[in-house]
Amino acid sequence: MLRLLVFGLGIVLCPLLSLAQVTTIPAVPSLDQPVTIIFDARQGNAGLINYSGKVYIHTGVITTASTQSSDWKCVVTNWGQDIDSINLMTRDPQNPNIYRLQINDIRAYYNKGSNCLGNSRILKLAMVFRNEGPTPNREGKGPGNTDIFVDVAQQSDLVTFSYPKSSAQLPAFAISGDKVSIRAIAQTTTSVNTLRLLLNGNVLTSVNNDTINFDCQTGDPGSLNIIAEATFTNQTIRRDTLRLMVIPKQQNQAVPQGLKDGINYHPTDSRQLTLVLYAPKKQFVHLIGDVNNWQISDAWLMNRHQITPDSTKFWITLNNLTPGQEYGFQYLVDGSIRVTDPYVNKILDPEDRFISSSTYPNLKPYPTGKTEYQVGVLQPGKTPYQWQVTNFTPPAKDKLVIYELLLRDFVGTRSYETLIDTLDYLQRLGINAIELMPVNEFDGNSSWGYNPGFHLALDKAYGTEHAFKRFIDEAHKRGIAVILDIVLNHATGQSPLVRLYNAGGYSNVVEGNPWFNLSAPEPLAFFNDFNQASPATRYFAKRVMEYWIREFKIDGYRFDLSKGFTQRKTTNFNDWAKVDVFRINLWKEYADFIWDINPNVYVILEHFAENVEERQLADYGMMLWGNLNYNFNESTMGFTQNSNLNSLSYKNRSWQKPHLIGYMESHDEERIMYKNLNFGSVSNNYNTRDLNTALERTKAAAAFLILTPGPKMMWQFGELGYAQSINRCTNGTISDACRLSEKPLPWNNIYLNNNNQRLFKVYSELIHLKKTQPALSTSEFLMDAAGPQKRLVMTHPDMDVLLLGNFALTDANIIPGFTKTGTWYDYFRGTSLQVTDTHGAIPLLAGEFRLYTTKKIDGNRRGLVSTTIDELNPERPTQVRLLPNYPNPFNPTTTLHFELPKTSPVTIDIYDILGRRVAQALNTTLHAGTHQFIFDGSNLSSGTYLVRLTTDTQSLSTKMMLLK
Repeated sequence: MLRLLVFGLGIVLCPLLSLAQVTTIPAVPSLDQPVTIIFDARQGNAGLINYSGKVYIHTGVITTASTQSSDWKCVVTNWGQDIDSINLMTRDPQNPNIYRLQINDIRAYYNKGSNCLGNSRILKLAMVFRNEGPTPNREGKGPGNTDIFVDVAQQSDLVTFSYPKSSAQLPAFAISGDKVSIRAIAQTTTSVNTLRLLLNGNVLTSVNNDTINFDCQTGDPGSLNIIAEATFTNQTIRRDTLRLMVIPKQQNQAVPQGLKDGINYHPTDSRQLTLVLYAPKKQFVHLIGDVNNWQISDAWLMNRHQITPDSTKFWITLNNLTPGQEYGFQYLVDGSIRVTDPYVNKILDPEDRFISSSTYPNLKPYPTGKTEYQVGVLQPGKTPYQWQVTNFTPPAKDKLVIYELLLRDFVGTRSYETLIDTLDYLQRLGINAIELMPVNEFDGNSSWGYNPGFHLALDKAYGTEHAFKRFIDEAHKRGIAVILDIVLNHATGQSPLVRLYNAGGYSNVVEGNPWFNLSAPEPLAFFNDFNQASPATRYFAKRVMEYWIREFKIDGYRFDLSKGFTQRKTTNFNDWAKVDVFRINLWKEYADFIWDINPNVYVILEHFAENVEERQLADYGMMLWGNLNYNFNESTMGFTQNSNLNSLSYKNRSWQKPHLIGYMESHDEERIMYKNLNFGSVSNNYNTRDLNTALERTKAAAAFLILTPGPKMMWQFGELGYAQSINRCTNGTISDACRLSEKPLPWNNIYLNNNNQRLFKVYSELIHLKKTQPALSTSEFLMDAAGPQKRLVMTHPDMDVLLLGNFALTDANIIPGFTKTGTWYDYFRGTSLQVTDTHGAIPLLAGEFRLYTTKKIDGNRRGLVSTTIDELNPERPTQVRLLPNYPNPFNPTTTLHFELPKTSPVTIDIYDILGRRVAQALNTTLHAGTHQFIFDGSNLSSGTYLVRLTTDTQSLSTKMMLLK
């Protein structure tokens, strides 16, 4: 029997909190009433959360003439049109995420005097919210980026339940024996005769005004339909129904021993699994999904294990499942929060429809219309991947050459399958480790990956779990380790860990969340900041670390923003970087945990803290990023005052172990070649902005990067001289706002250029030397790289090595500092040098480097670097050539192409048809090779001009036409 025991009448005992993204006053507006629209930016997709600028409403109506929900009528303003008196939202002074708009007359506001409504009736108000125009890039929308709708009353008299709320899809919930506070409101333009609540035709309570506040105690479990009925003075009767599900009061039932939080597949029965959800201070949880056709019932109420007042787990065992079949599922927590499991390994999302079937074949569709938010996938009895390489040993740390790549911008298909095909290219380059930017589930389908929503699920935008495992297997076959970049500093609003304790939708966390800080203690904060002191956070972090090692045979982790693993409050970057004993101990705890699983796994930190702290972590066995981007780029551009490379040496940092991963490019820095070509130095006849000059200087920089003892890293396509800015927009413009935008691939342009290929070959040779020559791992070395002329001296029983580089803008004599007299071999020139004076000066061209060894090394490549001995270059042009300019005719610029068989002084002059010199386009000395120069004719008139190229031996001419 279902019972409701009346507690008494009076004011509502519990505060009424609206968790909707848009609420209105009145709750259901009528055409002949004013309405206030209230927008909460924390809800829905949270696209405008914490936005500081102006927020506008973009709104129209759904009418009886609308054919679908996207068929808005009477749209008030054009997209991006800002009219403050019409569509500007007013920010709440007490809560900057709350906005209001007062509409005095709905019909007049939307009809705009044009009678766009005609004879149709308004059914709903339709809206989204945006930042300032004319091209807004932030939107406040519903969950899953949907439009927002508000029902409009079809008559002036109505009655509604304001608390608790129910819908056709979701009832309100109460626990058997608990008190329920009910509130019903009648709205009218006249007055109310009676307002009453009815259950099974029996009156529970009745009032003669417009509001009922009613407290009752529930009885036996079951479903109730409570009706609010209002009778108005105009004899109109209106009703609303509250669907109330009364669930059983649960007894404490302990989680079976040996089960972890998350999904526990049965070790011997592929038809069975047990789900365990850690959710402190939650009252009840229903399992919904494919197993019960997404229906809510007590049969799927999860067992509740109250461990302590602050520790509660919910669990349920599923039986008779079909092995190999995928089941979508979620938890419905406290009757209102739909989340999936935080430890799930695959999710379904409404945006999955944008993933191509070639990238992810046979992807299970999202259960549209049955639920909302992300859905987890269970697959008992899944066929395991058959690993071909089962005993891979990663390369030694000091021999590591890591290739960092973003799969989205590395291959055109953005898939693991194509990445597998590209492994041959990386093998030719010679790298022995690939560091993938985050591949676990991130918000959206196109991202750098530092916006993680699900830390143990592989993002489907790049392909299947099987394809990812095959990629790792194929990399291991080639001796290449795979390192994952993971983010355990923060999580987005999609994370179940966030959504279990937030203000609704994808909003930020609220008080009481076991995993997150309400605000980050450090000055650099992203999304929701993990509380690193919380046992719940440490448990979760370790589960993430363990999963990718055991399931995917990952060889290492690069931990993003590792300096953020602190609870010490700081307000500036200097204080944040100071020694933090808590942070040091936490990283040692995590490293020990990882090495207990597999002692060969790399632990790499993006730390950038004080050297005292970094030295402790490095000497403990971890590796740390060493950012030399600025110094290297100053060197290649010719600004030698700020080109000190000495901190590339771990010894110069007083570290005991070679655990500094030096790099001159990463995903976070501007590209070396872009700055070379756009901002490099020009001095007399020497121009570092010339492509081939810039490539030569980059070869010299690469030599110092790769050959300095210790692990090294390079960013994708650095080996080709990739020159697109990190801030390039998809339309080709440059803007800080486009930092994360997709970038063009180089495979069809610079990859095919001979001079870019020579840079690739130099990288390949340097990497090969690093991996094969014991002398390049010596601890006996000296780095003198503060000035424009740089030296690296290494001594070893096998051989001594000397690297020289001239990063000045002029030729220079450099004192080499040979370690001994005798024969030294110039590796790249293929020559030998008899040294009788170890300090005898050696002339180096501007931008040139030399690599000398005391032992002749087989397999060296000639012609990869420019030298004064041009005949060593087998790919040099055989004669001076001046090629046709392109485009021609042109306005106002055109590109001049020419070839040189040897290093030569070059001038390019422009003459008019009368033989008068009107411009000098170039006057410099260039190395042998193919060159190009952009000529700007903005200051010239339309006409035909003669281009004359002059070297020390020849003079060539061609015609071009300027048309304005």
